[in-house]
Amino acid sequence: MKLNERELANTVKLVTSNGISKLGDILFDYVNSVWLSKLGNGSFWMAVYQSSETIVSVFVNFIGGILSDTKQRKSIIWICDILPVSCVLR
Repeated sequence: MKLNERELANTVKLVTSNGISKLGDILFDYVNSVWLSKLGNGSFWMAVYQSSETIVSVFVNFIGGILSDTKQRKSIIWICDILPVSCVLR
């Protein structure tokens, strides 16, 4: 299957944006790691940072799974798209 121009452009944009997002996540984690390691008792704060990231993702994924199974997925996507806009307009 061959992609037309529009599909190819959208694919390139999607791959590029995902790459930039991953790079930003890596840089954010690196800077936080360096900063936390320089604090007093840095290994403790690194453990708290890394475990909190994992714990939050487990709970959010669990609750998100329950919501998507019991509610209409389209309405969840619509609400999640509206929330950032309403926060910016405040």
